[in-house]
Amino acid sequence: AIRKAQLWIAYALLSASFLFTLIESVFIDFLPENWWIVFLNIIFDAVITSLWILFSGGTQSLFVLMYLIQVLVVALTFYKKGVFLTSMIAAACLAGVTVFSGHNTSAAWASWAMYSVIFAVLGIVGGYLSEELLRTTERLREKSRTIETLTALHEMILANMPTGALTVDQAMR
Repeated sequence: AIRKAQLWIAYALLSASFLFTLIESVFIDFLPENWWIVFLNIIFDAVITSLWILFSGGTQSLFVLMYLIQVLVVALTFYKKGVFLTSMIAAACLAGVTVFSGHNTSAAWASWAMYSVIFAVLGIVGGYLSEELLRTTERLREKSRTIETLTALHEMILANMPTGALTVDQAMR
């Protein structure tokens, strides 16, 4: 009976998460672009993840790794801007899971510390790599525009030249 109740809670949490995302996607065009909306979404995801972990075995559950997905998604989406905060929220929520799951031992807190470091490192590395990818993409776009401009100039010169053009190498071939 307890296992069945836990499954219902898990499905209810998953449904709430999907419902929240669905409502947000419907109203995304009407929502202002404010950080508090993003912050609310990050906290909601962390709380849902924490509840999922709490009802699936606590800190011993493999679902703890779901925090890594959240940190990585924020790193890829918002670059370095929100990833440190997301890492700290994930660590705080995991601390809450550690307290409320009854695994309040030194081994559980060592595990929490290890996961917190992993969250922070993933956030820093993911944020750096996503910003580097953004900079590389911008440089590639700029070089592509330069090549297009030079190609158009070359074609215009050849099209408007009244006489022919002859090219030779050093051996005059």
